[in-house]
Amino acid sequence: MPENETHIYWSHPGSRELLALKEGEGNDRFYFAPFDPEGEPIVLEGKVVESQWDELSLTKPSAKMPDTGTLAQDHRTWVKSAIQFIADSDLDKVVLSTINPTPGSIEVSESLKALRECYPQAMVYVFHHPDTGMWMGASPEPLINSSEGRYMTASLAGTRLYEEVPVPWGQKESLEQSIVTDYIKSKLRESGATELRISRPETIRFGDIEHIRSEIRFGSDDLDKTIRHLHPTPAVCGTPLNTAIKFIQEHEKHPRKWYTGYFGVIRENTDAQLFVNLRCCEVFSDGILVYAGGGITFESEPEHEWEETRAKAASIAQVMIK
Repeated sequence: MPENETHIYWSHPGSRELLALKEGEGNDRFYFAPFDPEGEPIVLEGKVVESQWDELSLTKPSAKMPDTGTLAQDHRTWVKSAIQFIADSDLDKVVLSTINPTPGSIEVSESLKALRECYPQAMVYVFHHPDTGMWMGASPEPLINSSEGRYMTASLAGTRLYEEVPVPWGQKESLEQSIVTDYIKSKLRESGATELRISRPETIRFGDIEHIRSEIRFGSDDLDKTIRHLHPTPAVCGTPLNTAIKFIQEHEKHPRKWYTGYFGVIRENTDAQLFVNLRCCEVFSDGILVYAGGGITFESEPEHEWEETRAKAASIAQVMIK
């Protein structure tokens, strides 16, 4: 696979079908957007076509992986600063991320298949473009999905290790999820969305970790406007939005690039399958750079927040690296 070529493959949640975008032959659009709300998404036009898993042959990039990642002490310091700032300002929640270099051998095609097997309810993808390099992931969080003229998004927050015997969520996680739900509801109304319906919070599993999620269904006459209002969600940034973005810019020591942006396809008939770019990594010749983060509220504990990012990073690294 030449370094200057574009390749896009993905598989929808609950499906084993492998799809690809054949550029220049249709009016379907594939989006790959950065975290920065002022940044422009890469939009590629073409036709969505079915591909075959057994014919998939992708090579890794030639670039070497950066050897520096987020240190535990640095992250704990950021979390302590966030807790204090929440106490002294209008900030309710902020999401702080980490980067995690994971050296090792990677076979791109096999890693994509492994992500599909391990996370059947996630949106699994590989995206290679000259302006981005190669990214892979398995996202559990829809930004906007559509079905029969209706749209759906989700408020996803709270993280803990999976337990066979269900237990109630703690106050910190429940508060975090309610903040996300309320914010999304208000942004949808600002965008002109109609007929909002919010489901009861439920626990969803992603490998060895769990989250709280509510589905939010709505109608919209202007999908692009709705996307602009929703991104970035408090699940990946915080609330209030501008305060959270400023805190992230001042404290995170690494660029997020395409992590916590969004990706996916809008078909010619306006059907949308867009997902937040979580549980993702950059792919290099000698390993992967995994991005992971967590929501910080007044009740957060720095050590727990650090361990949460370790669990999220491991959910991708242990599947992809041999």
